[in-house]
Amino acid sequence: TGPALEAENADALTPDYQQTASQQLAPVGGLRLEAWTNRGTESAVVTEGDTVWVYLRANRPAYVRLRYRLADGRTVLLYDNYEIRVGQTGQAIRLPQAFVATPPFGAELMTVLAADRPFAPLVTRAEDGYRSVRSRLPEAAMQSRGLTPVPTDPPKDGNPPPTVPYEAFAARTIGVTTLPRR
Repeated sequence: TGPALEAENADALTPDYQQTASQQLAPVGGLRLEAWTNRGTESAVVTEGDTVWVYLRANRPAYVRLRYRLADGRTVLLYDNYEIRVGQTGQAIRLPQAFVATPPFGAELMTVLAADRPFAPLVTRAEDGYRSVRSRLPEAAMQSRGLTPVPTDPPKDGNPPPTVPYEAFAARTIGVTTLPRR
């Protein structure tokens, strides 16, 4: 109960939201990633107009992708291939871009992915101020994860996933509930 369940879509999304937010992928290749916001580490409640900062810490150099599932079900790309360099490892790093809570409001998920090399590009389209991911979500997830199948047929969207898995990969998911200002 409380503010986190006051979101308009909470009844429909709560089981999926809680399951996904609680499932953290095991790191691969010794890459450890911490991710948190100025509003919380595993779940955050944010009111319309509030500013959210994302913080990271990795134990080795990495590239970071920040995907976000909005309350209306769209997946957007908030940050892509942010590089954590050798001199930054082990330190708390604040992403240079702040985010502000805006509609749609409800139960949302922030997924921070890190890998030892840049992520394959995702097909996105500008939509309502977001970079909306146009790849189907399973393909977008596979383009972001550590194990990637080698395609046997040419991809239909023209954007093939990498043919070699990442040697190091880690992910963190943070549940975010956005609420309108009352």
